Amino acid sequence: NVISLSRHKAKLFLADLKSKVGENPFTVSFYKKNGEFRQLRGCFGISKGIKGTGLAYDPLEKGMFPVFDLDKVEYRMVTIDNIREVDTGDTVYKFRRW
Repeated sequence: NVISLSRHKAKLFLADLKSKVGENPFTVSFYKKNGEFRQLRGCFGISKGIKGTGLAYDPLEKGMFPVFDLDKVEYRMVTIDNIREVDTGDTVYKFRRW
């Protein structure tokens, strides 16, 4: 299944993605700040390296999306406007360019 999302729906989807995939891995495809295209294999629910204090801000409000990178074994912030696709294994969500 492939579903195309507008900018507004994409932000709502990302806010709800954790409940959709749980701790299962997923792939997010995006453009980095330097313009390089990247695919990140990530997941939620990793507490390694977390101090328990949490972030001082809401990443979604700042247009960022936190993901634990399973290959680099670190958290990464992905700019929401640069995301092109999220593959949950069952469904591929394509983000329209805006």
